[in-house]
Amino acid sequence: MFNKKSEDKKFIANLLVALEEEEVITKIKEIIGKDELIAGDSEIEVREYKTALEEKESQILDLRSELKNYKASLNNKGKEIESLKSNLASKASRVDELEFEISSKQRELETKNRKIEELKNENSSLKAQGEELRLEKSRLHNEVRNQQEEIRRLKDRFKGVGDIYKVYLNLSSGNKSSLQGIFKGDSIEEFIYCGVQYDNLESLWEYIKREVIEDKNSEINKLDQIFTYFFAAHNRIYDSPLYKRQEVKVGESIDEDKHIRGRDSKVIGEIKEVLFRGYINLKTDRVIKKSVVRA
Repeated sequence: MFNKKSEDKKFIANLLVALEEEEVITKIKEIIGKDELIAGDSEIEVREYKTALEEKESQILDLRSELKNYKASLNNKGKEIESLKSNLASKASRVDELEFEISSKQRELETKNRKIEELKNENSSLKAQGEELRLEKSRLHNEVRNQQEEIRRLKDRFKGVGDIYKVYLNLSSGNKSSLQGIFKGDSIEEFIYCGVQYDNLESLWEYIKREVIEDKNSEINKLDQIFTYFFAAHNRIYDSPLYKRQEVKVGESIDEDKHIRGRDSKVIGEIKEVLFRGYINLKTDRVIKKSVVRA
């Protein structure tokens, strides 16, 4: 576009010079179809035409100046656009960074939320375990208290057990070895628990009976003391005594339903010595264990 304007300018300049040529003037007259042209009129027309051309050239220059200003303004706008584009690209890049940061923060938040839920669940589990432990502690405390109370009651019930326990401890190793199946443990509490049970009491009576019949044990009296103590202690378990030791008198006749003959005893005759008393059931009056006697 600008090359064409430059060519136009050159054309106009050349044209203005050519219009001053006589030949050009003559040619113009021929073209306009006049046979005669007054020299003065021709000069006026040329001047007018030159004036018009100069005005056009001036207009062209003004237009070129406006175009130059427009191009400068357009160039500035282009720079502004490029600056805006660069700023927009920077903002877009920052937006991408922020979106990435937000995404990372969201993932981090989700992880923390899951951790919080895990901690909440763990806390709930610990609370439940704590409650279970508290209840277990309370149960054990009550159990210990009940056991202590039971021991206290047993001690009250079994007054004198310390003396009997000493009698047991002073037994020969042979007797204590034979009684291991009855008296288990090494404490006075275990001694009480074992001795008061009926099965153990019955087993103790059977052991003493055998030893009395064989007449080889020198500690029958001590063994009888232990049995007598626990026999009475066992009876105190019931609201009213369930058992009673047999009443056997020297001089009465041996009765096979009530008595067992001891070593060197006669088959029949009067009882001369009561070696170990048996016991009966008070409710049925039935003989549970026969007394060992010698006639």
